[in-house]
Amino acid sequence: MGLSRLENAATALPGLPVEQFCSRLIDTLGTDEQRTDDAVALCLRPESPDFHHRMEPDAQQLRHLRRLLADWGTRRHIAAATMTRLQLAVSEATSNAIEHAYHDQAPATITIVGQHEPGGDLVVTVTDTGTWRTPSAEPGNRGRGTGIMRKVSDAFELDTTHAGTTVKLRFSPNGTAP
Repeated sequence: MGLSRLENAATALPGLPVEQFCSRLIDTLGTDEQRTDDAVALCLRPESPDFHHRMEPDAQQLRHLRRLLADWGTRRHIAAATMTRLQLAVSEATSNAIEHAYHDQAPATITIVGQHEPGGDLVVTVTDTGTWRTPSAEPGNRGRGTGIMRKVSDAFELDTTHAGTTVKLRFSPNGTAP
């Protein structure tokens, strides 16, 4: 069939779901000549190694988020202890965004992104487009989320701007956090 012909046919079908891509590729390659045997194409679309999730600011979605994170951790072979810390920290950051970010405006979305860096660190950001609220001087039994995130991650950054808040959590392969 010729590899250049296969390449030309494949590049002419960008962006299709993998099932449609395979079917159209076979159809395209089989039209020029009569087939005397079955044709098979194995088409794979590699999964991104990164985690991307957007969600509404709804506490009912936290369980689903934790499940998605656990599935990602399993696929990426992230150590169970690291995943436990990561899920706790991301849940706290997301809970804060749900509860505080949209108090004076219509809710938008919360974006969670997880990436492995070249040195092996795992970095997760939780971003909302709401407005920052200064924590109460007398939080009572509340207001421990930031402390928890600092404690269970190897590095914690909080960036607040007029465009929203981003929490950046870092987990090192040989992290020192409990």
